Amino acid sequence: FSFIAVVTASNAIEPFFAWRFRWVLMETAQYQFYKIGDELRYRISANTPETLTPGQIDDLYSQYKKVWEDLSGQWLAYRRHAASGV
Repeated sequence: FSFIAVVTASNAIEPFFAWRFRWVLMETAQYQFYKIGDELRYRISANTPETLTPGQIDDLYSQYKKVWEDLSGQWLAYRRHAASGV
């Protein structure tokens, strides 16, 4: 009986220590954030303040928000899946 209890407890705790998914998810998000940051630096350096339009910056901000939404959605979906025990 004690073996069954240990296996059950380890199966319940395992999702909290499954770091590979988190690592891949955060690496992907970090890459996308760096890409947006590089594009922002390029746009600022390639344009003078007079020619830089708010639309050019707003486009990057929209991409930034989308990365956060995707990251949060995937994270929540993973946590729901892990909590269901499936």
